Amino acid sequence: MKLLKRILKKEAGQALPMALVLLVLGGFLVVPTLGLMTTNLTANRQIDRNNLELYAADAGVENLLWNIQDDPGILPAEGTPKTINLQDQTINGMSTVTTTISNEGNHNYKITSTATSPGADGHNTEIVVYINCLNFTHLLEGAITSNGDLTIRNSTVTGNVYYADDKSVTGSTLDPPEPIQEEQTNWPTWDDLSPSYLDDVAGHDYTGPNPLFINTLSPCELGPLYRDGSLTIDNNTNGLTLTLNGTIYVTGNLIFGQSKNYTLNLNNQTIFVHGTEGATWAIDFPSNSITVIGSGCIIAAGNIRFMPGMSSNDQEYVLVMSLTGKTYMKPGGPFYGSLVGDAEVEIQNGTLTWTDPYDHDLNFPDMDISGVTPSSSAGVILSYSIK
Repeated sequence: MKLLKRILKKEAGQALPMALVLLVLGGFLVVPTLGLMTTNLTANRQIDRNNLELYAADAGVENLLWNIQDDPGILPAEGTPKTINLQDQTINGMSTVTTTISNEGNHNYKITSTATSPGADGHNTEIVVYINCLNFTHLLEGAITSNGDLTIRNSTVTGNVYYADDKSVTGSTLDPPEPIQEEQTNWPTWDDLSPSYLDDVAGHDYTGPNPLFINTLSPCELGPLYRDGSLTIDNNTNGLTLTLNGTIYVTGNLIFGQSKNYTLNLNNQTIFVHGTEGATWAIDFPSNSITVIGSGCIIAAGNIRFMPGMSSNDQEYVLVMSLTGKTYMKPGGPFYGSLVGDAEVEIQNGTLTWTDPYDHDLNFPDMDISGVTPSSSAGVILSYSIK
């Protein structure tokens, strides 16, 4: 006890060694601490740069998707990738944002968007997106769209005219005056469109008499209807109007007979016909005995002959489209809408005026409700990866 008291009495100068020890220990900690702070600052800068590159690259993807939605015609053919840059824009201070789209087949497309930071190291972030584009509404945006030959004789056509191969325009007036030669890179097949229309007619198989006489229907309405095989629709009583209340789906040929005059009201519905191999016409409106009214779609895999009387106006829209063959029209009255064909489109002695398809509630894949532009022209995103 006395020893402890003696030690405590001699405290003078003990703080200095302790301070020196703490100073030495602190000196050892300064360098690692500064190193940690430097590393953390560098890491944060790298993270910030990566985030800015990621957001910029994503903006490139969004920009390209918007461009596809605005104009699906920019989609490239297989083997011909396209590069689209964000021009006159600075995205998060990046020196370049480059987007490339390539056709992978079966309506699948690969989008690669790369954002490169300014600086000598050229650091970049890449986003790869795969999409599937089954939107074909661009084919409804011209008066005539032929993925092959074009023939216009003694007709008046108002609206853009597109063709891919040869053209013949005689005795006709076009507005705009010159057809546009342009191959359609995004063209539908039967398999692309049929699932949607099969859903419409599920459980509505028609196994009744063929020909089907509309005067036997009470009320005089038809659809949804699925016919496995060919079908003839005819009439034995003058003056009737047949109104479509759903999709008409025929795996064979569809012939509109002409025993008696009648009117066909499309009523915003779709006639979808495959056609038999070797048939001259998959869909045949052979004469003026039938008058077509209302908006709607008439689509076949094979050839279409469209020669009905027309009683329509500029408030209506009719699509007549052959997926693999020829669309031939000689209407008995002004036609408002679009003619589309893969092998050829031919119009004789007719008046064709394009009207806006989005003003109507058409039963066509990827068409939205009346007055609304397509919601998914950019397609369905299949995968999204960051590199």
